[in-house]
Amino acid sequence: MITIRQWNTNRVLHEVPGNSLVKANLQCASLSSAYLDDADLSRANLSRANLSHATMSRSVLQNTQLVETILNGAFLCESDLRQADLSFAILESAELIGVDLRQALLRRAEMTQCQMNNSLLDGADFEGVNLTKAILADSSMIEVNLLSADLTDADLRGSDLRGANLSYAILGGADLEDAYLDGARMMSVLYDENTIWPRGFQPPMDQALMVHQLPKKGLASWFNFLKLGKFTKAVL
Repeated sequence: MITIRQWNTNRVLHEVPGNSLVKANLQCASLSSAYLDDADLSRANLSRANLSHATMSRSVLQNTQLVETILNGAFLCESDLRQADLSFAILESAELIGVDLRQALLRRAEMTQCQMNNSLLDGADFEGVNLTKAILADSSMIEVNLLSADLTDADLRGSDLRGANLSYAILGGADLEDAYLDGARMMSVLYDENTIWPRGFQPPMDQALMVHQLPKKGLASWFNFLKLGKFTKAVL
């Protein structure tokens, strides 16, 4: 029997039969503030679980199901999340510094103010993810999918975005100083006068769209607006 306890109170949260958490079924489990540092949760099912403020540093979560999981304020530094499914997960203010998310699926996740600097994100799918004010500095993001992602005020300094898909992304106020953008796709990407580009880089005028102010219309409205090609002088 494996006992999962809170890191701050030592209270028992959950007991798992057997002597391993690999392939464990923890779907919908209440694990707020759980202590799971260095745990092997590969191929486990944690979908819809509450792991807010849990500490999971250096944990192995390869191919783990974390769909719609609540991870607000969780600590996942240096954890291995390769090919994990975090679609629709909530990771607001979570700390994922030095994490490995290569080939992970994070579609429509909420990652506002999430810290992911110095991380491996190559090939990850961030389609439609809210990364407002997220820290992604010095991360490897080769061929990452950021289609329709909101990167407003995000820190992307020094990140490697070669071959990334930034089409329909919002980059208002984003800092891309010293980032690598060779081969990045930028169809209908939105940016403003506060966006900082790498030195000498010019966004493709036939694709990227500069706006003087990004109105609070909601992401879904913006994406539909862009894809329909409906632009007005009041916006551009």
